[in-house]
Amino acid sequence: MSYINKLPGGGKKFKVDNFDVKFKKLSTRDSKIAAISDNQKSIINAIKNYQYAIRSGSFSKSQQENALSQMKRGSKFNSDQVNTMKKIINHLAAGSENNEKDSKIRIIKADNEEIVMTGLASHNDRPRGPGLSSLSAPPEDYSSAVQKPVTSVKDLMNKNKVQSESSSTGSSGQRPPMIPLSR
Repeated sequence: MSYINKLPGGGKKFKVDNFDVKFKKLSTRDSKIAAISDNQKSIINAIKNYQYAIRSGSFSKSQQENALSQMKRGSKFNSDQVNTMKKIINHLAAGSENNEKDSKIRIIKADNEEIVMTGLASHNDRPRGPGLSSLSAPPEDYSSAVQKPVTSVKDLMNKNKVQSESSSTGSSGQRPPMIPLSR
């Protein structure tokens, strides 16, 4: 069993120091990692050069190849050792791709006002009353709960029905009937 998956992966919380400590511990347990532990300093320096890319999730293939060539400098490695280093680099790159992206939700209100809310997928739930979900409760910094009056569809239909009945009975607000013009 390979212990490469137990090494810290890429992501926002990746630190080279943590990787170095874990690498030292695993080199005593795994023969493949122990085989390349003689060159641990060059491996750590290569990873340190690409620490920002690993954290941000943009550790590209060309950067991975450059990191591998930096690890190989000054030492001779057999094919098993090169494959182990490639697996470590791929582990760092795969971990950085799995970063949680902020989800965005776009809401367009009836008055064509657009609201963009971010981070709903990684939203930390704060205590709410019973039966309230994270989306139904207003945000903490929301000053006024309702800015515009809200009407239901049923209320709008009743209002239109009353208006149409009043217009058919001949209310005073009605415009005069059209008189046909002669030619």
